[in-house]
Amino acid sequence: MPKVKVKAISLYYEVHGSGYPLVLIRGLASNADHWYCQVPAFSAHYSVVVFDEMFLNMMRAFTPNWNFLIFKSKKIPLKENWLSE
Repeated sequence: MPKVKVKAISLYYEVHGSGYPLVLIRGLASNADHWYCQVPAFSAHYSVVVFDEMFLNMMRAFTPNWNFLIFKSKKIPLKENWLSE
């Protein structure tokens, strides 16, 4: 169960395929499973990263003063961590 930690947040993610990285980001209240139809096609050509949004499925974090802007700001450093692996 791969996770990346940024500050106090641990986030579940998956990497499929190889090649140029493609990070798939869904809207609010989505998880990695929502990409199951697209991942096989994209992973034939790219290194595809999918992840759970906060509070969903494999993600077990609670941020008391959570709001959309805080959530959005957490994606940038996570992408950098995934691409450096």
